Amino acid sequence: MMITGHDDGSITLRKLPTDTQPIKWSAHLSRINCMLHIKTNLVDYLITGSDDYYVKMWSLSTQRMIARFSCHSGPVRAFYAAENPISEIWNNRFFSVSDDRSVILYQMDEERGILGVFGSHPYDIADVKWNVEQGYLFVSCVDGSVSVWEMDTGVLEQRVHGKVASDILSNALPLAKLEKQEKIHLSARQSITSITIDGQTQANKSPVQSLVLNIKCLSADQKNQQNNLYNSYLFPWGHEPALDAMMRTELNLSPPNPPITYGIIGSSGRMSILVPKTDLLARWKISDTMTALHALSIVSLCHPSLTQKYTTNAHGQILSYICALLPDQVDNYISPSLSYLARYYHDSMENIMETSRTIICSVIDKLNEEGRKSLVQTWFSQLYTEENPKNKDLDILVLGIIGSERPDVLPETTVKVITNGILNLLFQEGGSNEKLRVAAMEILGKGFGKWKSCLDPYQLIMQLIKLHGTPNQSKPLADKTQLAILLIGKEDPILFLKAILRPITQAKMTDAIIQDHLIALQFLGLLIKKYPSSLLPALPTLAQVILRSLTPNQHNIRTTCLTTARNLISDLVHKFPMVAFHAQSQRLAVGARDGSLTIFDLVSATLCHTIEKAHPKEVTALSWDPEGEKLASYSIEEQKVKVWDTKTNYFGILGTKPTSKKAFDVINTRVVPIDQLLDLSTSSSANANSMSSQFRFSWTSKKSIVLARP
Repeated sequence: MMITGHDDGSITLRKLPTDTQPIKWSAHLSRINCMLHIKTNLVDYLITGSDDYYVKMWSLSTQRMIARFSCHSGPVRAFYAAENPISEIWNNRFFSVSDDRSVILYQMDEERGILGVFGSHPYDIADVKWNVEQGYLFVSCVDGSVSVWEMDTGVLEQRVHGKVASDILSNALPLAKLEKQEKIHLSARQSITSITIDGQTQANKSPVQSLVLNIKCLSADQKNQQNNLYNSYLFPWGHEPALDAMMRTELNLSPPNPPITYGIIGSSGRMSILVPKTDLLARWKISDTMTALHALSIVSLCHPSLTQKYTTNAHGQILSYICALLPDQVDNYISPSLSYLARYYHDSMENIMETSRTIICSVIDKLNEEGRKSLVQTWFSQLYTEENPKNKDLDILVLGIIGSERPDVLPETTVKVITNGILNLLFQEGGSNEKLRVAAMEILGKGFGKWKSCLDPYQLIMQLIKLHGTPNQSKPLADKTQLAILLIGKEDPILFLKAILRPITQAKMTDAIIQDHLIALQFLGLLIKKYPSSLLPALPTLAQVILRSLTPNQHNIRTTCLTTARNLISDLVHKFPMVAFHAQSQRLAVGARDGSLTIFDLVSATLCHTIEKAHPKEVTALSWDPEGEKLASYSIEEQKVKVWDTKTNYFGILGTKPTSKKAFDVINTRVVPIDQLLDLSTSSSANANSMSSQFRFSWTSKKSIVLARP
């Protein structure tokens, strides 16, 4: 519903988006300057203030006047209300400000409308703030003075100037201001702002009504069903009949009537509006910023996370149309601005962040090889011509996004500069914009395979681990730091393991190094849970890192990391069938991709034996017998089970190298359900999550082994 107050004192009420016959009534004798909507007890009220000195309360459902107040002796210029009411009482209260330099407090109550009068002030009123907990109202005037009023009694406590006045205002809480504005001022907390612009032609005089949509506020308000309605204004109707039909039938949306045009508001508060014309696709031909703004708004507002009305199918069709079909349908189509979209590559709103990333990838994917090279070269050349540091940061961010989302697009000649730029965004002195820093952190992790040749990976990994352990870090940055560390570990697990092993091999072991190593072990646990398949080539190295944390002669690190190391061993055994632990003898056996077996002693934290080429193919599963004297190994590619003698001597030390006592052909072994094994994939890309459920390899007695799938 849109409510408009006019210069002749009338009010029009229009139901959006298709209401060609609005309700209109005469409310005041002169121009309406301010309006306020209040909903109480499920009833909608409208408060109006006018040049005729009156404040009036109306029922929106009946357009009947509920109350009229004539306490001001000048035009009523603005209303103030609580932005976030702290109680039901303040949800029904508001202040009015007049040219007579007074402030009046009202309550939505027919018997007791006026609660207090605060004035008159020596100069025109500039702003009104408050401290509701202490019961004070602060009225600032254009001369810089501040009047301090007690709200309960209406008594002026003091009038102050200078630093005292500025200190009071800086510590006071703002009130939401509603007034007729000569210049456009938008609230970051307001979903929709209605602006009336006086318009005149030779034929008639009529206002131009503008609606300013705050997409982030509409997205944040999960219960607001209006975001369906306002997508009627944004959606490009009339160019794809099947999609139009879906919007009408599934989402109950329809084209706006009367027709609309589009505009954009600059940082100075000035509005630029397209002249209405028959070409409904004109907004996609104006500028890259306009295209990016509309594409991001349309797709993000129909994201399934916002409302159940938008199914995954509906969202997918709208996304495909905006990103793939529309650019081909529009002559002289201007591609979306990547720098604008990059601002939302990291965003607190999931729908906006996901949409910006999808559109960026679609822009890159629609280009041919030459187009991609040209795109990268254009952005890369801007790094050397751009003087504004903020714009340079955005240029780096755009190139980093391209490199992380589509690594093959980025020429090697540009990687060094871009890598340094990303690191500068993360670690430069004084810090960069928090939002850009968070985005850069994710880009670093996602594109690590591209960046690692241009940086010191060992130093970087430990820097990130230290940063993650830094207290008082913002949650978005902490989350993305964790993600970056995990993605680096996933990309190159052996490098990651070597990096976290380096510091604890130093001669001097400090508390800080031990604490960093504990954090690193915790990340290993997350890697095992989230990306187990990436660790398959690194299992023997991973076991060595855990063992190094349990070295008996390094008491401090063993004491600190003991519990975490034990948990890691448990996770390994649970997740990977080619890792087996015998609790009584405290021995850990690890099978490798190259077919070798490695046995570790956890008591002494040493490597006992490595059996090279235990199998000609990779080891699939291991199992200790109950006494820990024999180790069974299985290779699905070789289709063979081998039993190794691992008896210890009387001192608990492995004497001779384990030897293979028996080997069984899987197909000829009765205890193996062969029909369940023949269809298993043995490719290197097989996921370890599924492997742990596919294989069951265990001893049932001293002489019996079972190999089966559940």
